[in-house]
Amino acid sequence: LGQCGDSDLVGWVPGDVPGLGPELDQALADAAVDGTARHRCAIRQGGSLQALLVSCERLTLAGTGPWYTLVVRESHDAPVAETRDEDGSFVRAAEAAGDGYWDWNLVTGTVWFGPRFQAILGYESTGLDASFASFQSLVHPDERPRVLQAIRLHLEQRLPFAVEARIRRADGEWRWYRMRGGATRDPAGRPLFLSGKLVEVTELHRREDRLRRAEDFLRRTLDSLDLAVGVLNAAGELVEINRAWRDHAGDRALVGLRYGFGENYARLCRGAAERCAAGPAAAEGLEQVLRGARDSFTLG
Repeated sequence: LGQCGDSDLVGWVPGDVPGLGPELDQALADAAVDGTARHRCAIRQGGSLQALLVSCERLTLAGTGPWYTLVVRESHDAPVAETRDEDGSFVRAAEAAGDGYWDWNLVTGTVWFGPRFQAILGYESTGLDASFASFQSLVHPDERPRVLQAIRLHLEQRLPFAVEARIRRADGEWRWYRMRGGATRDPAGRPLFLSGKLVEVTELHRREDRLRRAEDFLRRTLDSLDLAVGVLNAAGELVEINRAWRDHAGDRALVGLRYGFGENYARLCRGAAERCAAGPAAAEGLEQVLRGARDSFTLG
């Protein structure tokens, strides 16, 4: 059981249990958005394989937070293999987790692709060759160098292995997938196995693409206006300006404060009082709208 604040989520990789750090990281990230998260995963500890259930919940304590409770427990939904078989596969532990798992023996070069892994990519009938080269050939050429670099950095520098890439399915369609994993090392720290899971995130990329197109459309619309427009976030920080704002003369009223991206715009307005007498009034109006005291205000 553990707790962490919101600022601890970025780049946090707990422990060095192969496959567990990325799962905890993902559970925390999902709980930060949805409030709760539940993930199943398979990990290896020595020669023993375990199926685990990771649960995370976002909380507010005494008006502070957000805080996160994190619980990891053994999953009893299916039996867990106690030892590896001859080709080093996860066997029942991976199947108990229910995701698309793979297990790469770095010593022999052979790779075990779980049934769910092959089904996700449409190879449940024909199967995949038990080699990393066969999988590497399916990764889109644009993402392949990034995938290989992520693997290298994890094996050589122990950086988290988590990467997204387009992968060609058996029917020839390119879809987006997220790969996460961890290495099993010998006492000297040399990697022996690299294991992880594959999850499809095509719809997530489609939503992000639609959002980018909507943002581009909004930006073009704002740029078409003759009025100078600035966009603030809920914290009052300037996050977007249109063409008229950018082109406006720097010595003309509050529009001249065009280089304050990421700064509180009301505070900038107050600081411009010597240059613009309307600065304090503009700051007061903005702050009232941001805290919900009024729906809008007009300066003039």
